[in-house]
Amino acid sequence: MLSTIHIISGATLGVLATGSGELFFWSVILHFVLDIVPHNDFSFARSRKYFIWASIDMLLGLLLAFYLVGDRIDYMVILGIGFSILPDIVNFVIMAGRISPLKFYVNWHRGIQNRKKDWWGYLTGLIVIGICIYALVA
Repeated sequence: MLSTIHIISGATLGVLATGSGELFFWSVILHFVLDIVPHNDFSFARSRKYFIWASIDMLLGLLLAFYLVGDRIDYMVILGIGFSILPDIVNFVIMAGRISPLKFYVNWHRGIQNRKKDWWGYLTGLIVIGICIYALVA
């Protein structure tokens, strides 16, 4: 799933959650659920192009999340965003640091991905954003 979707869902949970423990739990769980749902994602190799697009994706996610949350932004929203992308950060740290004993996590995380390169992958992302907007407005 694109980081934009994870960030927006985390910001939404940050608005809705009543405590940081609850926020951590649901943000991490939702991250994995969103990875299991059919989605579109960057498919090119880890290269300069990948890191440019990944950076744009994260920036777009932050801008949209802050726009959608509006004046309700507080530390819980920031925590929600951080918790929602934490599984990918852990994945990156394990791979970049070549931490072999934790390679099982990377393999598991890759294994649950349900990448689709057709319209279906884009549709699920739009549905998630729509649900988040509804949750923030309701």
